[in-house]
Amino acid sequence: MRSKGTLSKLLVVVGLLVGGLFAVPSQASAATVCSNTDGSYLSRDVRNSAGELIATLWWHGTTTGKGCYVLRAAKWEGTPHYMLLRICNYDYSRCSGEDAGIYSSYAGPIYFDPVCTNARVIVHSPSGSVAFDKRIAAGPCE
Repeated sequence: MRSKGTLSKLLVVVGLLVGGLFAVPSQASAATVCSNTDGSYLSRDVRNSAGELIATLWWHGTTTGKGCYVLRAAKWEGTPHYMLLRICNYDYSRCSGEDAGIYSSYAGPIYFDPVCTNARVIVHSPSGSVAFDKRIAAGPCE
């Protein structure tokens, strides 16, 4: 027969293991690839024509004054698929380089100033079909 203390410890360990399997990532986890974040952030859902969340575009303020942009996979997280992220100012007269390729987690980070920006986002399904190809508001200024 197990002692009460051993059973309690076992339940705590099992709880931590199960809790870790079902933990929801926080907003701060999106900042892990951005340097010098100041704690400010904004996210935009990227949904396909059926309304399914396929990615999230994150903007993080930085201590350098530039925004840090990351396109994080959602629907196909962990499965390699094509993603493209390009950031432009509000009137598209100046754009960043782009980060594009076959990724399983995210495209970016891209650092860009000013804050009022738009993004060109392309996401393909793992089979290669285009799931999203649009320009969307990217920064906190709309």
